[in-house]
Amino acid sequence: MDEEMVPGKRSFLFILLVTIVTCGLYWIYWYYKTNAEMKDCLKVNCSPGGRLAALVFGFALLGLPTIYVYYLWLRDVNDEAKKAGLGGLSPVLNVILLFIPLGTLYTTYKVQATLNDIWDAAGKNKITQAPTQAGAGKNAEPSEKVVVLCTRCKNTNPAGSNYCIKCGQELG
Repeated sequence: MDEEMVPGKRSFLFILLVTIVTCGLYWIYWYYKTNAEMKDCLKVNCSPGGRLAALVFGFALLGLPTIYVYYLWLRDVNDEAKKAGLGGLSPVLNVILLFIPLGTLYTTYKVQATLNDIWDAAGKNKITQAPTQAGAGKNAEPSEKVVVLCTRCKNTNPAGSNYCIKCGQELG
């Protein structure tokens, strides 16, 4: 995860209330923003603007583009949760909930809760350890060395590494 990019941890209640007050416009913004955060922070290969356009204007084509990009979004959230070692969500079940009154409320809750867990896990991937210093005398103060934990294989990598030594995953 990029250190300069901080994803938004949000409360479901906040999303629900602001969506109601804005007559659904905030939900559309939230959908775009979560896609953009996954692209920028987790390096998910997606086009937030393209997905938003397909979601909003897809109903002109019997809703198929809307359902498809909704599924892709849910699949990406699920994949990122599994990479972080978390329980995910079922993309197919949540697409089915799209057709049930108030089903999207559950999906919105589940997606944001999962994303919050992913952001928490990503923040914990930077750990510190005291290295052994070759040739240091007993008066040497232990220095703190930052290492980066790969989200895919959980391998520790030296600070400043761009790619995981073990699996080649980009460390952000």
